Amino acid sequence: MSNQHINKHTGEFTIDKGFVVSHKTSLDELLAHFGNDNLKESDYVRGCYRSHQVKLDDLWFKFSFYVDQGILNKITFEIETEQKERAPWSSNEEVETNWIAQQMGDDSGYVWDTKIAGRQYYLPYAWGGIGVFYDFKNGTFNSSLNYKLNA
Repeated sequence: MSNQHINKHTGEFTIDKGFVVSHKTSLDELLAHFGNDNLKESDYVRGCYRSHQVKLDDLWFKFSFYVDQGILNKITFEIETEQKERAPWSSNEEVETNWIAQQMGDDSGYVWDTKIAGRQYYLPYAWGGIGVFYDFKNGTFNSSLNYKLNA
């Protein structure tokens, strides 16, 4: 059983050592927490900053923070059960779906059916939403927490 890291009422994500990320978190705060060596801007996506793996409870997370004009609008993450780099074009959708469901108190028992294009596990809230999205075209999954602007 993992600790509570996501506040379903506010969308705040407690990462480690009490560091809480929300739509109010600035890029400077992210860089101060992770360090310039552990949070790098993507070579391919402007405004996307990727972390090294971070251990939360018994799982390993790799975060990408999307910042636009100083506003954090999305966090994507990969979850692994051990400290290892994810193989290209692979996913861990069952672990990520179950972790999100536990964090958000969702007992729907969502089951993936990848034969259906555009399939997604998504939980909407007043602040935005969180879920796992299936890309039918390349067969991969993406887990993200999205903030609504002006929420």
